[in-house]
Amino acid sequence: MDRALRANLLAKSGKAVEVAGDVDTLLLDKTGTITIGNRKATRFVPLGRFSEQELGRLASLASFSDPTPEGKSIVELFAAQKNGGGGVGEVPPRKLLEEVSATSAILSAVIFNAIIIPLLIPIALKGVTYRPVGADALLRRNLLVWGLGGVVLPFIGIKLIDLVLTAVHLA
Repeated sequence: MDRALRANLLAKSGKAVEVAGDVDTLLLDKTGTITIGNRKATRFVPLGRFSEQELGRLASLASFSDPTPEGKSIVELFAAQKNGGGGVGEVPPRKLLEEVSATSAILSAVIFNAIIIPLLIPIALKGVTYRPVGADALLRRNLLVWGLGGVVLPFIGIKLIDLVLTAVHLA
């Protein structure tokens, strides 16, 4: 333990130092906390159905808000490749349907709920009448009502509100 302290090593126990003495290989992650380096993306290696250009575009969009050197290097590499390989170019354009700000999405959902909930209250207060039907008919009806009305239509409504908010620069 004394040798570890003199070498500026911090260990929680003597057992940890003893076990570390038997280590032949050490694998570290790339968080930068242990190693210092200049990690940069150098190329895109496509797998599956994606081309190199498509992979670069997707990786660049995913890394657009990443402040780490790795994230910045992915955006820079894609921009350089997009501009013919010469230097760092422009940042990839943001497409309306590919990127939505969290503020805009949340505001759109709140507005949608503020509109739809008052419209649904009378239906909830009225209630429903029980009709004996078979399991198949009940499943089909529930899939239609809850699938279309509970998932698809709200998604479309929230997206339309989001497009309007974005167009008028409110979010």
